Amino acid sequence: MSRIIDNPVAILSARGKLRNDIGGDNGQNLAIDPVCHGHQMVHGLMSRAHIFSMHESRHWLHAFSRQIRQQALQIPPGRLIAISSVLGKWGVGGGQAAYCASKAGVHGLVRAAAVELGPRQITRNAVCPGWVDTPMAQARFRTLAAEAGTTPEAIAIEARHEVPTRRFVEVDEVAGVVAFLCSPVAAMITGQAISICGGATTFAG
Repeated sequence: MSRIIDNPVAILSARGKLRNDIGGDNGQNLAIDPVCHGHQMVHGLMSRAHIFSMHESRHWLHAFSRQIRQQALQIPPGRLIAISSVLGKWGVGGGQAAYCASKAGVHGLVRAAAVELGPRQITRNAVCPGWVDTPMAQARFRTLAAEAGTTPEAIAIEARHEVPTRRFVEVDEVAGVVAFLCSPVAAMITGQAISICGGATTFAG
């Protein structure tokens, strides 16, 4: 944890994009990487929260926010985009309290940073996928299946049924929203947590 607090924001790359990469491997990041590399003046922030204690999370967010402010003075107008989750907007059981809290914290950081960085024409948004067809989702299905005494396939079928579009999000669809937020036409979208969930969280915004 001390390593992350000491350096919560990765150094700026040669192309001027800001990337914070503290999580494990995730398929959707493989799709998003080309989007970031394709924009010379975009500062793309990939924020994938670990499960920290509330005390650790508070200190990490404080250090992260401070470093963002410092580095923002050195970079031109652009974009900061956090990859969050719909679980930051509503709660679930099954031991996911810390995960939900960490994602909700990301949304709070996005809103505050949007106000703080707005005068520099730096937008700050969060992209919030629902179930995405990734190894992370498959691992979660296995965990839920073991707890329920059923199969991962049955859990996946039930999860799809809860999505109005009756399917999971594709990684390219997450990348597409990131690409849109990086585009000039999204210059006035900031401070938002945008759900990509096939309508599964319409009640939560």
